[in-house]
Amino acid sequence: MDGLRQWALCIIIAAASGTLVCAFAPKGSADKTVRSIVGIFVVAVICAPLTQLDVDKIAFPVLAQPSNAEIDKTEMSEYMISVCKSAVENEIALSAAEFGVRVEYIGVDAYIDDDSCIIIQSVQIKIRSDKQESLSVFSSAVEKKLGMPVMVNAE
Repeated sequence: MDGLRQWALCIIIAAASGTLVCAFAPKGSADKTVRSIVGIFVVAVICAPLTQLDVDKIAFPVLAQPSNAEIDKTEMSEYMISVCKSAVENEIALSAAEFGVRVEYIGVDAYIDDDSCIIIQSVQIKIRSDKQESLSVFSSAVEKKLGMPVMVNAE
């Protein structure tokens, strides 16, 4: 609590001294410059305690991590690949629902390369459809939506 009182006293002294400087400063072309300098000084006094904050002691629950633990890179890679695969599977499922096609199997082969980019090597889909024309329309729609070739097989 004593630190808060000192900070408040510093702000009062800075504001009072700034007022005195502005009162005794010559009017005219230097007026704006003096006011700007006094304003920056008062803001610096107000923000001074922020420079002494210990950031490690501030708790951010979303970003909190165990201090001595490292993130396992293989687990993170597997998680990122699974998120990518599920996004592809969701897009295929939406397209299948749009065209009235029943999907039996979706296979997505993906990995993370040396540049930390997720590479999708292939997408394989097995569907159940009575019409051959719906197979080609569905296949082209999925390829257009994903932006890559897709192997679609009908049972």
